[in-house]
Amino acid sequence: MSLVGQDADMWVSLTELSFQKISKTYNIPSLVPNNGLVSRNHFVYEAKLLRVKLNNRKIRWLIQEKLRGRGSGELALIQKVTRRRVEQLCQTYRLTGTMPTLKQAGRPRKPRNLKEANLILQAYDTHQTNALTLQKIIFQEQHIHLPHNRIHEVLRMTGRAQPQPVKQLRRKWVRYERTHSMTLWHMDWK
Repeated sequence: MSLVGQDADMWVSLTELSFQKISKTYNIPSLVPNNGLVSRNHFVYEAKLLRVKLNNRKIRWLIQEKLRGRGSGELALIQKVTRRRVEQLCQTYRLTGTMPTLKQAGRPRKPRNLKEANLILQAYDTHQTNALTLQKIIFQEQHIHLPHNRIHEVLRMTGRAQPQPVKQLRRKWVRYERTHSMTLWHMDWK
């Protein structure tokens, strides 16, 4: 449905009033553009302002407020997420009866293997070298690939490798790192 003429102006002014009330309460900038609104589905600023990560506490608050009768659009504006995401969370709550929680991010850790640890320690006792070299030695002798990070972890746990905090600090300079790509170029001139 698209609004034209006087109806559009009236709808924009009503919508702007409700958004102003919400934005004053929750310190959110207005989503209604100054030049008018063609459709209630196409906000100019929607893609830039929205998309914020929720945590379990915010999800619990969203569902509690939705159960109290607040609208999905209003809650979406407050938490800076899409209306659909609010509806998805409420639907999950209705179907399961429990509060939805976030999954653990990232790849699951592989469980430690005692056989691998014994292999690493035997190789270290015979060669007395670092994790990178031990990785190559183990692969040449046993034909088993072990990541050097896991080798170093085993060596640290058994006290055969010492932590080096100087190497763990971030470098003070990072070359060619910009928030927006194409804002810094490097050229060689002869």
